[in-house]
Amino acid sequence: MSDPTVTLPIPQGTLDAIDRIAADRGVDRVAVMEEALAAFVAVQDGQVRHIERAVAAADAGGPFLDDEAMAAWVRDRTRLPVAP
Repeated sequence: MSDPTVTLPIPQGTLDAIDRIAADRGVDRVAVMEEALAAFVAVQDGQVRHIERAVAAADAGGPFLDDEAMAAWVRDRTRLPVAP
């Protein structure tokens, strides 16, 4: 059984970029589009699963961070200076 085919409009600038990438990599545009779509779907699916786990944890009562702990968590990960 072959894979289904989907038709959709693609802006010319996006198609031009796909063609440049394909030429640089020595593959056809379909290969680039399949890889891009698979990567997009994987990221989106992962985000949905992460959100579902977070909602389930919240529904079960936590754990939660208070404002100060959350600010410290963000500061540790971004290394941005925090205003006094």
